[in-house]
Parts: sequence; C-alpha cells; structure tokens
Amino acid sequence: MNQDVLAKPIVGYEAGKETAVSGQGGFYAAVGVIFAALLLCAVRIGAGPENFISDPALMMLALACYLTAAVFYLTNFYAPFRFAERLGFWAAALGVFFNLASWLVRWVAAYDRELAIFHEQGRPATEMPWMFRYVPFANLYDLSLAFAFGAGITTLLVMRRRGFALVAALALPMAAIILVLARFIGGEFIDLPPVLDSYWRPIHVGIASISYGVALVCFAAAVLYLLKDGLKVEKMAIWANLFALSVFGTISKFSVFLPSTFGTYSASTFVGNSRMSLALRADLPYVGWLIVAAAGLLAAATLLFVNDLSRDDSKLRRIGRGLMVAALFVQGAAIAMLVYQIKTIENVVAQINPAQFERFAVWMLQQESVPQGQINQMTSPQLFQMGSGVGPAKRASASSQP
Repeated sequence: MNQDVLAKPIVGYEAGKETAVSGQGGFYAAVGVIFAALLLCAVRIGAGPENFISDPALMMLALACYLTAAVFYLTNFYAPFRFAERLGFWAAALGVFFNLASWLVRWVAAYDRELAIFHEQGRPATEMPWMFRYVPFANLYDLSLAFAFGAGITTLLVMRRRGFALVAALALPMAAIILVLARFIGGEFIDLPPVLDSYWRPIHVGIASISYGVALVCFAAAVLYLLKDGLKVEKMAIWANLFALSVFGTISKFSVFLPSTFGTYSASTFVGNSRMSLALRADLPYVGWLIVAAAGLLAAATLLFVNDLSRDDSKLRRIGRGLMVAALFVQGAAIAMLVYQIKTIENVVAQINPAQFERFAVWMLQQESVPQGQINQMTSPQLFQMGSGVGPAKRASASSQP
C-alpha cells in the first residue's frame, strides 16, 4: 500500500486536500440514499410482489456495490486517481441504497406474508396487527442486513475526508462479508415467537444492529491508528489469533477439541418447523476436521510471530503470513461445508451418536413432568431403548446452531 497514506494523519485533513466528494457531499449522499430507498419501498407497495425485484436480489446488488467501491478505493491508494475515488464513493452510496432498500422491501414482504395467512384463515385485514410487528428483526439474516447498513452509512458519512477514505477500503469489504454470511444463512421468513411480539423489539434490536455497523467502522479506524503509530502487524495478529483459537475451542459445545470427540462438529436438531431444539446433536462430517486444521494453522502462525518479535526474522514473518492466509481459506471451506451439509443432509438420525439416546430419554421425561425420582429408578438400557425409539427424533432436522 502507498506508504504516504499512513504517514498522513488518519483524521483531519489539510485545506484543499479533500476528496473528490468533499464538504457536505457525504451528508447529502447519505440523506439521498435513505430517501431513494424509501421511495423504492413505496413503489414496491404499489407494484406488488409479482412485478418487483425481491429483497435477496437487492441484497446481492448491495454486495456487488460494496465490493466495487472497495476495489476503487484500494486502487486509488496504490495509484491515486481522482476519478477512481469518485467512482468508489458513488459505488458505496449505491451499496447503501440497495442495502437499505433490501431491508425495507423485506419489511413489506413480511406484511404481505402475514396478510396472506389472514386471508387463508378467513380473517379480515382489519384484524392485522400494527406495522411494527413485521419489522424484519426476527433472524440473523435480518440482523445482518441492518449490520451491513450501519457500516455502510457510517462509512459514507466519514469517508469524504482523505484521512478517512482509507477507512472505506477496510470497512466496506467487511460489510460485504456480512452480506455474504447473510446469503449463506438464507432469507426465509419465520413466525415471530410471542415473546418477541413487543414494540421494544424493533427499538432495541434496530439500535443494537446499526451500532454494530458503527463499531465496525470504528474498528477499521482504530487499526489504522495502530499502523500509523508503528505497531507491528504481527503483534495484532498474535492477539487476533489467540481470540480466534479461543472461539474455535468453544464451538459445538467444546466437542471439536475434546479428546473423546476430537474433530467432531455437531449441530442442534429440531422437529419439523419447531424453533425449540431437541436434546440431540447431529455430527456433520468434515466440518470439525476443517476447524482443527484452521486452528492448527493459526497456532503455528502465532508461534512464528512470537519468535519473530524476539529475533526480527523476515523469513518467519513471511511464513507466518502465509499460514494465516491458508487458515483463512480453510475457515471459508469449513463454513461452506457447514452450509452444504445442513442444506443437503437427508437422514439426520444416522448422524446422531447413539451415546446421546439415554440423556435424550431423560430430557423427554423431564419435558413431560415425570418426577425425577421415577426417572432415577429406570435402568440405563430402558432409557437407551426409549431414546433410540422415539418417533420425533426420526423426523429431526439439523441446524447450524453451535
């Protein structure tokens, strides 16, 4: 990267050194994209779902715009070019527009879905609950859209200054990654649990989700400050790797690294469309071993970076960085394998370890309010037979919950 970029102040800028879209341009652009997204939502309400673009398609357009903007900004820092900077700004603005429009159109689609259910039940539209019941904050897909929007709109407001323009090159790819994860999660609608049917839900979850996006941009600025002050990237990598290793250790209820279940990743199981998980976990092939491989690569990179700090060995740094890149690809493969297994697995029961059947039988009896004393009197073979012969378990489906 152009070393002159980090040599300048991260915040603040010299007079006459504003970006291609400077002054109040970022503010006006932010207001403009919000207004345009609201206008598109109004058009969607009038046009109906059959003659309008879907919210997943709008999300994919936002993803493409975020990535395009990041490429233009990175290109501009390697080879400064005012036109590339301007293209990056407007690509980011389009990304924020499509991002917000996707969330708003999804809100309208949620209302249409509930209205169709009312019509099927023979109930009049006058009995429909208030509009805030359908605010799309019901699952991780909805939250990811709001998260990415918070990052995009914050970036749009701050990157009009040259010192902050570099933040866009770091923050926008991370916003794009969030949308990629949302695409993997899937945008299926779910029925809102009664406990979440409150006016506080859109207030609380909405503010929290957008604040995550703001924090993402602040994180990008903090990293730039550390780099500007001369902190070695390897020092940050050591702490980041230790955090990642601690996360890997707790995944799947510690099953990936426990000696008895080493290399095994298990997912929660559900019956039908129920949102309540069973006391059974299905083992997903290959996912656990990919996590082990990623953890091994990160651990090796960490050891090399620690040695480099004391010996200042460029060869160790180069090998450590290569291992971190390899770990990134292995983690991506683990996520792809996890999604593939969940989407394609058919016989979930075959992936359940029989050792869980006894505990599952105890859980079932507790759900039926059977006295604990009576449960204690049952033998292990009886509990195993009860747990292994349960009908609902044969209709279970896997979930990605760790």
